[in-house]
Amino acid sequence: NWVASADAGWLSLEPASGSLLGGRSQTITLGMPGLDLDPGTYTSTIAVTDPEASNSPRTIAVTLNVAEEPGPWIALSRSWMAFETDEGENPPEQVFSFQNSGGQDLSWEVDSETPWLTVGPGSGNLATGDQTELSVSVDGSGLAPGTHGGSFTILDPAADNSPQTVNVSVVVRPGPAIGLSPEVLSFVAESGQNPSDRTFQVRNTGGGSLSWAGEAQFSCTQPNCPYQVEFTPSAGILEAGESTSVSVSVFSSEAAPGSYPNTGWIVVSGSEASNSPQILELHLTVADPKPPTISGIWYTLEGINHDACSYLEPPASLFTV
Repeated sequence: NWVASADAGWLSLEPASGSLLGGRSQTITLGMPGLDLDPGTYTSTIAVTDPEASNSPRTIAVTLNVAEEPGPWIALSRSWMAFETDEGENPPEQVFSFQNSGGQDLSWEVDSETPWLTVGPGSGNLATGDQTELSVSVDGSGLAPGTHGGSFTILDPAADNSPQTVNVSVVVRPGPAIGLSPEVLSFVAESGQNPSDRTFQVRNTGGGSLSWAGEAQFSCTQPNCPYQVEFTPSAGILEAGESTSVSVSVFSSEAAPGSYPNTGWIVVSGSEASNSPQILELHLTVADPKPPTISGIWYTLEGINHDACSYLEPPASLFTV
């Protein structure tokens, strides 16, 4: 016939008494009704007694650790973000989420020292278990081609794991660029004639699509310039690495003999090209007319009498120049 008791008011026993036959056992459940203790460590002793038992009482030591209520906890959906864009362009905005998985309200703020990164809203409050979303955008207008790294942090001084950092990477693909080959075209013509046509290459040496167009310009005012220029094609679209051949015709039949260095240009432009415009120089040389020259003389002698071993005067002959 046993009786169990505890010396601490915060500890209850169920059942607190009973009867056991030899060899039998009884389970006692410990409870803490209406527990309202400050954080700390508490001890108690349970005594099981029976006046007729030879080893009565038997005691059990009980220790209770009361921890502080858990604070807020910043739980990120991920620890990184990745963007891609073309040179001079802004990538699409992305959404980032996080949750308060702690035991108290989370009063959070966002901080970033990355100048091309914008995160909003910049602050807020989350109850236990609640989640929120942030809008993350990248200003790619000033970023050179390549990979750029930045970050932003979410913090609350009351959170045990504050601050939490989110790393951000941005890959900037190079935009289109104009390449000309060669960069100078030289023409030679005889006076009163036009020189042979020549060609040059327009290439997209960057990325994306290059929409290019060419224009002939002169250091003089047409139609008083010594020559005119036509070229084809005069415009086009080139993807990264592609090129096209442009044929150039110079009309100089009215030009006086002489040298005309760098008096004309073909200006190739592309609105989105990082190196627009590019200039192809045109050099023209007009030679003096050639003086007449004797190309050769042919003539025939007739009237040689080999049998008489005498030479007769041949008749008048013709010769050609």
